[in-house]
Amino acid sequence: MPGFTQIPNDEVFDDPLWTADKFTKGQALIDLYKLAQFQNGMVHKRGIIIELMPGQVGWSMESLRKRWKWSIGKVRRFLKYLEKAGHIEQQKTNVSSTITLKHWINNDMTNKHANGTQTVSQTARKRYPNNIVNKDNTVNIEKRESTLSKEELSEFQKKYPGIDVNQSYKKFILNMKEKGKVIDDLAAAFEIWLMNDVKYDYNKRDKSNDLVTIHCPGCDSKKEVKRGTKEERLTFCKQCGQPMLGYNFYLIEKNYRKNDKGK
Repeated sequence: MPGFTQIPNDEVFDDPLWTADKFTKGQALIDLYKLAQFQNGMVHKRGIIIELMPGQVGWSMESLRKRWKWSIGKVRRFLKYLEKAGHIEQQKTNVSSTITLKHWINNDMTNKHANGTQTVSQTARKRYPNNIVNKDNTVNIEKRESTLSKEELSEFQKKYPGIDVNQSYKKFILNMKEKGKVIDDLAAAFEIWLMNDVKYDYNKRDKSNDLVTIHCPGCDSKKEVKRGTKEERLTFCKQCGQPMLGYNFYLIEKNYRKNDKGK
């Protein structure tokens, strides 16, 4: 049936229940209307300002994936279905993806009933603001969860082996919260932070954690070597020439020799 439904933003979309669980497809469609611009605005992507018109959504698939608790493949398939069904139109560039809602209702339609002839009273409009009036989207800055995944942090650790990435990341997040920063590209901002760590010798990693002690079962001498390396597996004692072992294997070998000696 023609018409529109009035939904109070504060009481519905801003309630924690709205994003508490994985979204259904119907909920995700409604959410696009919540995320859309209700007036001209902009979104910042990689330093580029992209202008948005009413009825357009400037959120990336990755951000929608996190908000809806879906896989990136499901988001892609869902948006493709909506486009084929005539609900949306997608405009993609090298730096952004814009979704245009094709059934967006202009503001002048909010004063009409479903049949397009009667008007809604001013009292009703004040009590139940139309779902189009999304005050959060005056400037639609795409929000990303303020966390990086373990996989992302692991990649940074490989790239910056001299830095304690986990420790640095905790300080980075605290600094961001303290200054009230809203960051569009969290990974890029954190990498700049890490580059400063390298430049100024901040948050240096304790490399002693990379060392392991190996033991000689012949003369009980010890040596520290790098964990997980060929040196850990194939080092021979300089004093007696026997292969050196990790602590547990050293104890087993010592016990074996002791029992063999007693026979």
